[in-house]
Amino acid sequence: MKKLILVVFLVLAGMEAKAQVQTLDDVFNEFKSKPGVEYQVVNPKMLESMNLDQKAKKDLESIDSLQVLDLSKSDSLTNKKFEQVSRNFNFKGFETMVNSNDDGEMAKIYYRTKDKSIKELVIINIEKGGKGQLVRIFGNIDPSKIHDMMHSNK
Repeated sequence: MKKLILVVFLVLAGMEAKAQVQTLDDVFNEFKSKPGVEYQVVNPKMLESMNLDQKAKKDLESIDSLQVLDLSKSDSLTNKKFEQVSRNFNFKGFETMVNSNDDGEMAKIYYRTKDKSIKELVIINIEKGGKGQLVRIFGNIDPSKIHDMMHSNK
């Protein structure tokens, strides 16, 4: 009887593993409707209408759109699930720019390139206590501009 229960458990665990999130779209779709989660899609017209200085507007010219998932107001169960998905997500086809796990906080940045420009940039941030953000940027971004922006804020 114990063997039968163990076999059933293993089969169900295998089904659960297959049902886990597979793509970034799945992550956004799974979490965007959870209570306390804020989801925003920002298109080029919205970027243009923002009250930004000329340098910031120039930096944003190469961005086509972005998706933002903010879990800073969600419950601990949602945060824990998001952290688990973020830690275990397979970023096949992406290269790692930053992978930091320090003092209970996690920051990951991945990118996908084509023709020497960044076509997709993914930023995951998990703060102490499990609050997190996921940002996905689409565009035609010059990698040197990313480098310049990262080092200009130091």
